[in-house]
Amino acid sequence: MRGAASVSTINLQGGHRRAGALVFGEGTWIARDGSRLVYKFWRDVRAPKRATILLVHGLNGAVDDLEPMVEALAPAGYEFFACGLRGQGADPNRPRRGDLRDWRRLRDDLIDFRRYVRHEAADDRPVFAFGESMGALVTLQAAPDADLAGAILSSPVVKFRQDTPVPWWQEALAKMLFRCAPWYRLDLQALARKDVPAPVITRDQVYLERIRNAPCRIPRFTVGFYRELIRLVLATPGGASRLRLPVLVLAAGQDVFVRAEDVASFFDTLPAPDKTLRIYPSSYHLLVRDFEAAQVIRDVHAWLDERTSAA
Repeated sequence: MRGAASVSTINLQGGHRRAGALVFGEGTWIARDGSRLVYKFWRDVRAPKRATILLVHGLNGAVDDLEPMVEALAPAGYEFFACGLRGQGADPNRPRRGDLRDWRRLRDDLIDFRRYVRHEAADDRPVFAFGESMGALVTLQAAPDADLAGAILSSPVVKFRQDTPVPWWQEALAKMLFRCAPWYRLDLQALARKDVPAPVITRDQVYLERIRNAPCRIPRFTVGFYRELIRLVLATPGGASRLRLPVLVLAAGQDVFVRAEDVASFFDTLPAPDKTLRIYPSSYHLLVRDFEAAQVIRDVHAWLDERTSAA
């Protein structure tokens, strides 16, 4: 069905699986432009259902990035559907991995995925969205049009952190590549200065090793992808001006990509009458995978419980 997610394309890979009371599985669905995208779901069959949470991962992420929150909240009646983003490492369209032609496709995909989940959930329980990093920006843009009960924005990169000015020639080179070679693939890690430590996104070394070796990890993204990522960040003020749903914003004090002060300033601009900001001073970018994850998850749980009720 064009113009909306198709509800007739369920393709569970291996069907439902169970870990104790937690039932989970993977599948695919069809977006409005005909693209097939992946998703994963989890539900605790013993718990009365309170609500459904859409999970939106970040750059170079995967559908299981937020599993610690799933494991903590599913027994409390929260059902989860994680959407694999187009252009990321699990995209069934392999040539598209690492590429993006228009950031608004990501916004439209999340709106369509919400429609698909409405059919899958088969009830009128509230649906929330939890977006992490780049996924938080996608959630911000989609939320006003996605029939959500609320949004949770974790480490939203509302403004790139720049501890040192970007040389003029680098800006000029980037603009030229954006125009002339959007297909060219760059490995930013290889281009990074050798005397500057790699950015720390979490202190959990075991998880860091896991994502470094993940089969879905993309080593090189196209110039066009970086262009659209910048445009997505620059679209933040417009998205913020439209967000009137209940919103919880989570910020990390040690985030290498965005300053907590800039997230707080962004929070102040939100017109939502029901809005909450939580800052974790010692945490790094991947809040659900860092050392204060348990407190972050408790805060999310409490915020959701205040806005839902048990079946």
